[in-house]
Amino acid sequence: MPAKRDDRFDDIMKLKKSKITIVLKEEYIREIRNKVSRYRLQKLFSKDFAARVARGEEFNITMKIFYRLCKLMGWKFPDYFKVIIEEPDDITNKHKKGSVTSDIENNSNTTAD
Repeated sequence: MPAKRDDRFDDIMKLKKSKITIVLKEEYIREIRNKVSRYRLQKLFSKDFAARVARGEEFNITMKIFYRLCKLMGWKFPDYFKVIIEEPDDITNKHKKGSVTSDIENNSNTTAD
């Protein structure tokens, strides 16, 4: 006898065909604007990112940017993810030697330095 389809499966199939945009809420964009200068945002992220924050515009961000933003703002990064950080020297050596030692960050310590 075939297994009964889970209702969540149908919901997820609908999502699969949908356009999904995940953005920071306005209150968090406002917090960034109040705590971090536009110049600093340009240096840490990009001119486009800094301009969108300055305008208070909602925009899609990558997990990498979200992680760096969490570190900058002192927000807790979700512990669903394992974060692997390769230092610039490791990345260079990886291409030369074919191996790299990665630092794995413990997500319980995600406050800004």
